[in-house]
Amino acid sequence: MPYMRKPLVNEQIHIYGKAYSDQQGWVEGTFCEAKKMLQEYFGLVRPLC
Repeated sequence: MPYMRKPLVNEQIHIYGKAYSDQQGWVEGTFCEAKKMLQEYFGLVRPLC
């Protein structure tokens, strides 16, 4: 699953969705994968609410 978030090291291609989530079948899985991608590859941090 981590491989699918950025399958090509030298390309700016990112894939995410519930199919590559630990929580498959749930919309929340898509949100979790998007959050992981933004944190891991773009250096964004979770907002403080």
